[in-house]
Amino acid sequence: MKKVAVVFFLFALMLSAVSTSAYAYVAPCYKDTLINKTGDWFATFGKKGMAKKQILTKRKYDRVVACTSKKRA
Repeated sequence: MKKVAVVFFLFALMLSAVSTSAYAYVAPCYKDTLINKTGDWFATFGKKGMAKKQILTKRKYDRVVACTSKKRA
């Protein structure tokens, strides 16, 4: 039984390992991720028209500025 458990955990460890190239990927600053879109949805929930556009534009601008300043440093 111990051998089966050890083999199972080793197999699970091998399957769950993420390659180092996945960590090396950096999304471009202008692209929105799923997390950004979800946050934008919560920020604009119930807003309409110009107020919604202003919030989305400001949030996008702030994200791009933060991202480019991180890339420069």
